[in-house]
Amino acid sequence: MPDLGKDIQEKFVLYQLLNQRLEEIKQHATIIQQKMVEFETTRMAVEEFKNVNENKDLLIPLGSGFFASGKSVSDKKILVELGAGIYAKKSLEDASEFIGRKRKEVDDAIQMLQMEANAITAKLGEIVPELQQAAQEQQAEGAG
Repeated sequence: MPDLGKDIQEKFVLYQLLNQRLEEIKQHATIIQQKMVEFETTRMAVEEFKNVNENKDLLIPLGSGFFASGKSVSDKKILVELGAGIYAKKSLEDASEFIGRKRKEVDDAIQMLQMEANAITAKLGEIVPELQQAAQEQQAEGAG
């Protein structure tokens, strides 16, 4: 690209950086969507747990298809991770509210990523035609 002007070279670098950031946003959005699915699954499990009678046999999922057996208790409190490995016992209602707040945070993050992706896409829409025109001009100079 030595024949391209400095402005075009800078736009090409910007184009590459914006494309890279767009890919990062897509990957981050995928991770966040997975987190949203986890929250929904947890919310459904908490709602089901509200209907479990005291001293009923339960299968407690440990992950990867492993379960432990247990019995329900009368206080119906569950441990909730607050963050950084800190847990607190919460009522099912409080746990449901906590999940709702977490889902809202995740939803807000998704919206922020979408706004950033839209801004990047718009900027790319401005840069691409300029790069295409510069490439055509260079090709015409080379052919002439």
